[in-house]
Amino acid sequence: MVEPTLFSNNQKKPQNASMIHLEQVKRYINDVASHLSVLEERYSNLRKKLQLIEKNLIDGQKDSKADLKAMRLTITEMNHKVNDVRDKISAMAGELTGVVKKEEFQILNKYMDFWEPMQFISREEAKQLIKDAKEEMKRNNNKEKKNENK
Repeated sequence: MVEPTLFSNNQKKPQNASMIHLEQVKRYINDVASHLSVLEERYSNLRKKLQLIEKNLIDGQKDSKADLKAMRLTITEMNHKVNDVRDKISAMAGELTGVVKKEEFQILNKYMDFWEPMQFISREEAKQLIKDAKEEMKRNNNKEKKNENK
């Protein structure tokens, strides 16, 4: 603060008084200059801190954008995979509609046990049996003819 005696209206002062005022003014100017220097240093430090904060914010924003982009890609891939799984499940459900139910299978199993298909003969075996039977009939016919002739 400025002292009231510094700016007084009393023009007539002794030389000592003007020297005292001059010394006070010098002190005030030195104090103001000192305070101004401290304020300039604080302002400079604040500016450096602000620049560092801005840089960190920009770096953080870049990192966040990269992370967000990676998450979007991951989510897109997951959506594709979910859709593929959904399609496969739908296809499996469609195939399961044509599958024999347990009760139907048990009925078929009973019929198979009743018929005993393992006792059936193959076509080749049937052909061979027919062929053998024909040959035997021919032999029997030939024997009968020989017996009649005798």
